[in-house]
Amino acid sequence: MRIVPASPETTGIYRLDLMLAASVRQTLWLTDAYFIATSPYIQALRASALDGVDVRLLVPMEATSHGLPAFSRTMYRSLLEAGVRVFEWNGSMVHAKTAVADGRLARIGSTNLNISSWIGNWEMDVAIEDEELAMK
Repeated sequence: MRIVPASPETTGIYRLDLMLAASVRQTLWLTDAYFIATSPYIQALRASALDGVDVRLLVPMEATSHGLPAFSRTMYRSLLEAGVRVFEWNGSMVHAKTAVADGRLARIGSTNLNISSWIGNWEMDVAIEDEELAMK
């Protein structure tokens, strides 16, 4: 287990997320509350999906920040065209921020998949290499 803290103007979690998106071989399943990814991150997700990786993104259909889901949807087309599967949760609010890579590594924490969270906020995540946990 690794603790990955972030403070404004640091990029540790962003680099971790980019590395996961670029290095997965079989699966990358993501859950996020406020998805507004950078172009490099979207390209990494696209490249993995085009390489045959099962990339899935679960986001809320509605959010506490009005207009955010509609803005997030503007990023779906290029992801969907590459084979990324995007799911919108229609239940109560999804506020989870998780990634599970290849059924062996999990990232859980407070960081959303957006530039504000990656390099502008105080955040805390854990990266856990554990097949039993990642398979749950």
